[in-house]
Amino acid sequence: MNNLVLIGFMGSGKSSVGRALAQKTARFFLDTDALIESATNRRISDIFALEGETAFRERERELAAWLESSVNNAVISAGGGMIVSCANLKRAGEIVYLKCD
Repeated sequence: MNNLVLIGFMGSGKSSVGRALAQKTARFFLDTDALIESATNRRISDIFALEGETAFRERERELAAWLESSVNNAVISAGGGMIVSCANLKRAGEIVYLKCD
């Protein structure tokens, strides 16, 4: 497993730092929120409104399992709450916490 998983609060730079880091290290960049939006053809806010947080967190857990089993050589931007709801996220790669003021 050669993944870096970026975690942090919303607005901490996970996506922008992730894209730059992926380019510098010749890795793929994946954004978990974008993957969920693409798979459901819905925005995250719509998923919360229509299906609730429980359903959204279940999607995150399924995605974390897929990342662990199927993704290698990537920089992964994890949704803000994913580290709390997905115990197996740390098995998807090395966790890097982005902290901002």
